[in-house]
Amino acid sequence: MTNKNNKINDEEDGKPSSKKSYFIAEFALRTDPIQERKVLIKFNALTSIYNQLLSHLFKQDELMKSDPLFIRLTVKWKKNKEKLTELKNRLLLLNKEKNSNEDGKRKITELKKSIKSEEETKKLLQHQFTAYKEKYCLHYSYIENLATRIKKNSWIASHLDSHTVQTTAKRVYSSWEDFIFKRKGKPRFRTEKRPLK
Repeated sequence: MTNKNNKINDEEDGKPSSKKSYFIAEFALRTDPIQERKVLIKFNALTSIYNQLLSHLFKQDELMKSDPLFIRLTVKWKKNKEKLTELKNRLLLLNKEKNSNEDGKRKITELKKSIKSEEETKKLLQHQFTAYKEKYCLHYSYIENLATRIKKNSWIASHLDSHTVQTTAKRVYSSWEDFIFKRKGKPRFRTEKRPLK
């Protein structure tokens, strides 16, 4: 009630309302044993697909990380990152000093060229990382296709629609990506005690 009154007062003053009112109502559903069984089968199917996709991602990721060429690539990436940081810090220091003489301007120009060169190297390394992800089947389109193939070639086909399967694939891939880029912890496999929600 208070939110509605605030909204009216704000609109009268000519200001747009910043607060929105939301109301949630929950109703317990009466289900019979057949409906409950169907829902449980669907959740078991989703859990199965989720675990298979996650297993694929972890296995392929381990294979990729054990590849000697990939290890060299990660070393190059770290060196490039450190060098870029160092060059940018040096440029900031030179800009703060406000070197207006010829020598200062020359140093700034050289640093900018070096930074540009290192950023081009960074782009090349990013393309190589993308190529490795494709080589080891660690890109989203492959995961989505894998989920569809799992669905079509198993008992799951009669229980789940393609949209649900694709949504599950997206969920698995985003949780794995969050783990790889250290945004979140390692995704866990689902069990009967920890099912998909």
